[in-house]
Amino acid sequence: MEKKSTPIIIGLAGAKGSGKGTVAKYLKNHYGATVVSSPDILSDILHRIGQGQTRVHQIILAQTLRKTFGEAAIGIAVAAVIDQLPKKSRRLIVIDNIRPLADWTPWQKNRRAYLVALHADVKLRFARVERRGRTADERSLTYARFLAEEKLATETAVIAKTSSHAAFHIDTNGSLTDVKRQVDLLARKLGL
Repeated sequence: MEKKSTPIIIGLAGAKGSGKGTVAKYLKNHYGATVVSSPDILSDILHRIGQGQTRVHQIILAQTLRKTFGEAAIGIAVAAVIDQLPKKSRRLIVIDNIRPLADWTPWQKNRRAYLVALHADVKLRFARVERRGRTADERSLTYARFLAEEKLATETAVIAKTSSHAAFHIDTNGSLTDVKRQVDLLARKLGL
């Protein structure tokens, strides 16, 4: 049986623009969560080897790591980052961006770990990505390219399969208030 001191871990799965960052930020600001992001880990590696910070580069790197070091390589890297966190930062951890189910491998048998799937319609997700424009890729994104990226190996089909294993589902098609209400309901169920 797991001790109460074992952190609660929430893994967020969802397609690009589904609201993972928004939910992670809300959990951080309102529940004191520490957020660990696998894309940040990939971006750090790309930066260190002098490569551009594009989505395609992240996908290529992730696929290469998985092929070379095993399907759970990204999850293992995230787990290593979590293990290095100060103990006071480990009460509630949110892992932003679980893609294939293998990314969730380090926590699959943890009774205090919950995979949460976020769902939103494709046109709404595109509008969100276009509006946020975090990267040069996003600022120049067209709907046609967005749909093409959806077909990449790490995207929609893989995420749908992972989401089918989720303990909880959040519909992010509604307003921000509605999304926060669903997150608060999840937080109550988890005793946060």
